[in-house]
Amino acid sequence: MSVLARSRPSSLSIVKTSSGSKPPSRPLPPGPGPLDADGKPLKEVTKVTSRPASSATSRRFPVRADHALSSSAQSSPKISSVSSTRSMPSTTTATRRPSNADSSTSSAPGETISTHVVKLSLNPSSQQDPLAESFNQTVSLLQSKPTHSRSTSVPRQADSSTPFRTAQPKAAPAAAPVPDRGSNRTDLRDSNNNKSPISIQYPPAPSKASPPANNPFEKYNVSATKPACGLRNLGNTCFMNSLAQCLGHTKPFLVYCLSEQFESDLTKSSLTKGMLFSSWVDVLKKLWTSSAPVNPTNLKFQAQRLMKNFPLSRQQDAQEFLIYFRMGLHEEVNRAAGKSRHSSRDLSKLSEVEAASGAWNRYLEIDNSRLVDTFVGQLRSNLECTTCGHSSVTFDPFWDLSLPIAKHQMKPVTLQNCLQLYTDKETLDGDEKPNCEQCNRRQKHSKSLRIYKFPKILVLHLKRFTPDGRKLDSMIDFPEKLDLKEYAAENAKESSTSYQLYAVSNHSGTVSFGHYTAYCRHPVSGQWYLCDDVRVEAASSNRIVSQQAYILFYEMI
Repeated sequence: MSVLARSRPSSLSIVKTSSGSKPPSRPLPPGPGPLDADGKPLKEVTKVTSRPASSATSRRFPVRADHALSSSAQSSPKISSVSSTRSMPSTTTATRRPSNADSSTSSAPGETISTHVVKLSLNPSSQQDPLAESFNQTVSLLQSKPTHSRSTSVPRQADSSTPFRTAQPKAAPAAAPVPDRGSNRTDLRDSNNNKSPISIQYPPAPSKASPPANNPFEKYNVSATKPACGLRNLGNTCFMNSLAQCLGHTKPFLVYCLSEQFESDLTKSSLTKGMLFSSWVDVLKKLWTSSAPVNPTNLKFQAQRLMKNFPLSRQQDAQEFLIYFRMGLHEEVNRAAGKSRHSSRDLSKLSEVEAASGAWNRYLEIDNSRLVDTFVGQLRSNLECTTCGHSSVTFDPFWDLSLPIAKHQMKPVTLQNCLQLYTDKETLDGDEKPNCEQCNRRQKHSKSLRIYKFPKILVLHLKRFTPDGRKLDSMIDFPEKLDLKEYAAENAKESSTSYQLYAVSNHSGTVSFGHYTAYCRHPVSGQWYLCDDVRVEAASSNRIVSQQAYILFYEMI
């Protein structure tokens, strides 16, 4: 027989006989202790102590109601049990004080929990669940209050005339129209169900950043929000990475490369057999689709094959690399058939318009590619003899303009100052004296330049490095929108002279060593980004103008 079965008394047969009679004692040793004449204990014990932890018969199961725990001031008798052959772990049995749920106010002194359980079972009406009673009271309280719809954060005031906002139940949506965010007035109801027009200021609806309506580069996998990724530095190749980012943000050139229109223009007669352009397009595709920095190893290898006297493993000038690189790409997609048929044609006897057109057609018969259509413009050069006044006009193509840096002691230097210095008259004397056709001898001349044909992409090179080995760190203020109308020739071919800045190649350092970075404007979103090798981060437009600006890229608008 188990320990529980042997020690469990039959307390269910105990019933209280009368209010004055004494409850029968339970036959469990040890006894309740010394009693007085009325059968009450001499000393009241209000707390039942736990069993000692060293008891071999300690129980692990919870305390039950039939274990004769006291529900009043009477002390609880200790329960002993005989040991069995099965040993149990030595634990301490937790005890608790009876709660209101264990006894009622009519419990007599000395009544045990077992006796009280019997009373509850015989009198179901006396069982009171305090949780249920609290719930019933809450329900009654809610039913006694007037029914309202769900309230808002606007508190109801004590004065019934103060309007408040409510929302009607779903069963009657027409009674409470939902106010429009575009309106500040609506009809609401107070506690008496009366309409009370009030004015409520609603916060504006959050604006959602919508992508541009037209993304011409979407079919080329150029996202409207994702910037171009970075380029790994292969050892002193920051100048190549800087210009690759600038060319990669050139819209017309980007479309030509990503649409694979170049494949029909590739020629095998070039030195690199079309491998340079193919490697550039591969880098360009990864630049706009990859999520990791691009490794331009193959591009560097193909460019080095072309520039044998221009070691790319050393620090180089970005403007010189740009000349070689664009010319190498141009030769691989050159559409010209061969040498010009009109190379010996005399243009001096023609008008300026005819001479300009003839000079341009002569150039296209030798160099004709999509890069020429994008980057090449035409200059009008005027030489005037200071002795006899004879002047001669020539027209020459240009891929970029190398601007001298103007010097001003009292005011900052602007890009317009540099352009003015480039186009103003300069004196050719000494070893620079040209031959005068009228005087038939070398004479002192004045030379002036004007732009006759404006290119789609205008590249401006700031001449920061001097022949004597110095670098000019002058701050040159250049605008984001540039108008070159005052620098155009009288019969300029292009009607538009307005440009938008979209890329800047920067150089920081000295002549001996330095580092190249780039600021590039996203071709779709217009957001500026700083491209520093593998690092690409958003940049503010007010950071573009700096002392490190070296090559400026403008697109015609």
